[in-house]
Amino acid sequence: MERRLDLGKGPGVHHRGGFHRSSERSLGLVEAFALAQQSEPGLSLVLVGDGPLRGEIEASIAGLGLRDSVRLTGALAEEAALAAIARADIFALPSFMEGIPLVLMEAMALGV
Repeated sequence: MERRLDLGKGPGVHHRGGFHRSSERSLGLVEAFALAQQSEPGLSLVLVGDGPLRGEIEASIAGLGLRDSVRLTGALAEEAALAAIARADIFALPSFMEGIPLVLMEAMALGV
């Protein structure tokens, strides 16, 4: 696989969203990423967004020993967020509440 995101040795996974109680799936994504890294140690994860769950997400990242492979960018301007999606190898949308959200269509339009 050609790598588009240069954060680690392997493919980069990207998630964009708000870190709110209604979107607690970001915590689940970090846990799933930890499991994926067991079989693919070079994976990297970028979480774009911010919100009240950021502290819990940071604690989960630290507790799972993922500080070197997970980056939280905070909220980004639209252009920067789209550029981050375009650099990703994989786009993850850990949600059960949305049908076809705009961010998913953006990722598809960018070829991710």
